[in-house]
Amino acid sequence: MSFGFTVDGDSSRNDAIRQKDEALLATLGYKQEFKRAFKPLEVFGIAFSIMGILPSIASVLFFAIPNGGGPAMVWGWLVASIFIMFVGIAIAELASAAPTSGGLYFWTYSLSSPRWKNVLCWTVGYSNTIGSIAGVASINWGCAVQIMAAASIGSNGTFSPTSAQLFGVYAAITISHAFTCCLGTSILARLQSVYVALNMLLCLAIIIALPAATPHEFKNSAKVALWDFVNANGYPNGYAFIMSFTAPLWTICGFDSAVHISEEASNASIAVPWAIVCAIGISGVLGWAINMSLAFCMGGDLLTLISSEQPMAAIFFNSFGHKPTLVIWSFVVLVQYMMGSSFLLSASRQSFAFSRDSALPFSRWLYRMNSYTKTPVNTVWFVATFATALGLLVFAGPQAISALFSLGIIGLYYALAVPIAARFLGTNDFKPGSFNCGVLSLPIAVTAVLFMTFMSVVFLFPTTPTTSVENMNYTIAIFGGVMALSLIYYYFPVVGGVHWFKGPVANIEPLSDSASTGSFNEIRQKDEALLAALGYKQEFKRAFKPLEVFGIAFSIIGLLPSIASVLFYAIPNGGGPAMVWGWLVASIFILFVGISMAELASAAPTSGGLYFWTYSLSSARWRNVLCWSVGYANTIGSIASVASIDWGCAVQIMAAATIGSKGSFTPTSAQLFGVYAAIVISHAIICCLGTAVLARLQTVYVILNVLLCLAIIIALPAATPREFKNSAKVALGDFYNSNGWTDGYAFILSFLAPLWTICSFDSSVHISEEASNAAVAVPWAIVNAIGIAGILGWAINMSLAFCMGTDLAALNESEQPMAQIFFNSFGEKPTLAIWSIVVIVQYMMGSSMLLAASRQTFAFSRDSALPFSSWLYRMNSYTKTPVNTVWYDAILSIALGLLVFAGNQAINAVFALSVVGLYFAYAVPIAARFLGDNNFKPGPFNCGVLSLPIAIIAVLFMSFMSVVFLFPTTPTTSVEDMNYTIAVFGGVMVLSLLYYYLPVVGGVHWFTGPVANVEASSSDSASGSFSGEKKGDARVDTIDA
Repeated sequence: MSFGFTVDGDSSRNDAIRQKDEALLATLGYKQEFKRAFKPLEVFGIAFSIMGILPSIASVLFFAIPNGGGPAMVWGWLVASIFIMFVGIAIAELASAAPTSGGLYFWTYSLSSPRWKNVLCWTVGYSNTIGSIAGVASINWGCAVQIMAAASIGSNGTFSPTSAQLFGVYAAITISHAFTCCLGTSILARLQSVYVALNMLLCLAIIIALPAATPHEFKNSAKVALWDFVNANGYPNGYAFIMSFTAPLWTICGFDSAVHISEEASNASIAVPWAIVCAIGISGVLGWAINMSLAFCMGGDLLTLISSEQPMAAIFFNSFGHKPTLVIWSFVVLVQYMMGSSFLLSASRQSFAFSRDSALPFSRWLYRMNSYTKTPVNTVWFVATFATALGLLVFAGPQAISALFSLGIIGLYYALAVPIAARFLGTNDFKPGSFNCGVLSLPIAVTAVLFMTFMSVVFLFPTTPTTSVENMNYTIAIFGGVMALSLIYYYFPVVGGVHWFKGPVANIEPLSDSASTGSFNEIRQKDEALLAALGYKQEFKRAFKPLEVFGIAFSIIGLLPSIASVLFYAIPNGGGPAMVWGWLVASIFILFVGISMAELASAAPTSGGLYFWTYSLSSARWRNVLCWSVGYANTIGSIASVASIDWGCAVQIMAAATIGSKGSFTPTSAQLFGVYAAIVISHAIICCLGTAVLARLQTVYVILNVLLCLAIIIALPAATPREFKNSAKVALGDFYNSNGWTDGYAFILSFLAPLWTICSFDSSVHISEEASNAAVAVPWAIVNAIGIAGILGWAINMSLAFCMGTDLAALNESEQPMAQIFFNSFGEKPTLAIWSIVVIVQYMMGSSMLLAASRQTFAFSRDSALPFSSWLYRMNSYTKTPVNTVWYDAILSIALGLLVFAGNQAINAVFALSVVGLYFAYAVPIAARFLGDNNFKPGPFNCGVLSLPIAIIAVLFMSFMSVVFLFPTTPTTSVEDMNYTIAVFGGVMVLSLLYYYLPVVGGVHWFTGPVANVEASSSDSASGSFSGEKKGDARVDTIDA
């Protein structure tokens, strides 16, 4: 029987999510008053758009430049970003357990000891409200300053705004935001996607264009940009460096905004915490890249920059000139304007929640929902009025208005720190939600609270040791004054809050705790019910948490080792321009592929995903043969990926040996094969371990990957001698083509480097049956892995392009081009130390890839499609892992390594084989979704009307690149330099089709697609993604599970 996707259950799936959200909110004591219109991407969008990386950095650059210059901008950002991530993770855990608009004060009350819970809840609520309003004010003030900076640039510096003019523009901006935030929830939600897109495009444009456009006289050396500490404020250097943290702390702030729209978010207990963590992580990486570009391109006259009306505008003016700066600045202003709109939206929800619990003056008036827009219009104007009033500080001097920035941080940091601390210090029975860090929660929380406490004290001090009325830091007066007034209001005789405030007030009869999202049993049952709806029984232990599902895809991508393994494709096919621009172009297309796959993974998360989706989505006439072909392509591509990763690891080990021998050692093919086989066998042993052990390893792999990438991005430009440094023209513009193809085709050939690096993200699909909350965790793992890898990989390639010298022929002829670049920059011993870490990370990649490949093989053998399926489809009774498929894939991977004896091009075909095999397996189900005869119903992750154009772009790109990678690397070919991809891939695919069409015993006579091994659930309630129709022919399974 056919088993297809159904569309008539789409509303029931959405209803199920909505009911779960409403049930959880009712468990917290609140009725559903908002429309839940924010999808997960839009929840991320509000946090990310409020951060508004480039405009935010522009608004607070005056904190970083005088307190260290380039080193403070680069290293200060990096240090602060790491600590901010600790804060974000700690808050995300609370948000997952209790997602409500008044989250911070609600958590404080729920987690604190009875003696202190009322007053702490009160002070946190006021601190959060004040901090949010100050955040609105500071963002809008920055926008007003940037508008005036544009006016100053447009007038060639003749116009200098007065305080009254600045205030007038500021007030107009705030009022216009208030009108925007009175719109309906659906409109406000959709706007966040626009804000995210513009933010990302602006950041990437500046990161790319600024180094390319900056004249030589404004370019700084690595020593100046990264090490020459400029201290213009008079404090000791150490304290000045800490003061520079204001820039990243104010920029990567306001992430509690995702919490405040919890009651408008779909699947809030998952969407909100991941929105917080992803927004901080992506902003940290992008912001670091922007600061690096600025530090290298702002010239040496920092005092002039400090004295300018807008330092970043001055940098752009020096680099781009008058008219281009005006165009760029208009986009900066537009994005900053969008930031303020999002922050006012968030702040109004916090005020609405606090008034719902009767804590604010005029709460009865504030706690009203507009009957037409279903939004809290009164709280929107309440926040806008107070934000406008804060702008009057401009008339007290520049330091007074600058206090808004510190006020926003301190107010929010107090509100963030108290509930985090209360979780561990208070009297409570905290139950984690779906996002939690287990035993790491306590040390993360301790680090977060200590950091916020320390920085809050620092930001109460004036910016210079010599103070006056004009340059006093008004933060302590404003924040302290408002907090003192709130406490006076609380303890006021007779009418004070102490006499009537009892914390959050339930406006609905609370449900039993069984509806809470903190129940892991509920998540597990939902996962198992969804798998049963797909026709499979639960055989694996679901030990992979969302971070670990992301981890397997990200660790397999393994940026730096992967780039090292395929750098020989980029250098001879364009050099620096191919590495930088080729990576950028390819990454964008790869993201389209990932999004299309993520939509399918969200609808049907199963280990054999690709061939399962193909069968379910294809027309009846073609579904069996396409399912068979995709299954074999995916299996072959996965095994080829194992082979290519481990071969790269073997080459890197031998490169280390060559460096250690000062070039006297050159490995033979037999030696390379021996090391390669040993690596594969050791990976097979690791992959036979229990699921829980394999899951925990992914976190270690991710941390090492990220640390290695950041270390190289930072250290390489700093350490490279002048003779190996390239100008922007050489690194980004001089196209080097040594392979003989035309430049255009050579540039396309260079795509193999990013395509092989950012590949095998289907690994997250193959561990779906071991993942917790798979329908959400798997698609987001795919998209996040591709996005983060794209950004970090681009930064690595940029560093390499600027630091690899001009003798690219020598690099290409070396045993390992990246090892040679490191040797030229760092010298022998540091290179060996770095290279040992590169080898370790590459080794980890191979382990994760073999794990994913074994799960694909297990799934395909479960459906009886592989030779020896009855032997392969066995679960080890002790480890509960498919040991047989692990060794099956390992043996085939070793066999592929024998291609080394056919020449370099033969073994290099393994790299292209992995891409071509996987791209065929990716493209068919994506195309079948729209071309086949099916009733596809999206899962929690979906792009709505954009799904079709994204899928078209993805399929066309994969089809084109698959053809490209079948051609030889040079137009003049021989037996030695032939591209064996077409022979290997084509041969295996032909053999699989011969096996399918073989008379009497071929698959055409018995293969009917995926085979159910459990009675498919008749209810669609498990996920709403599929009908309960049975697939294939059910069988009685006697395998020990």
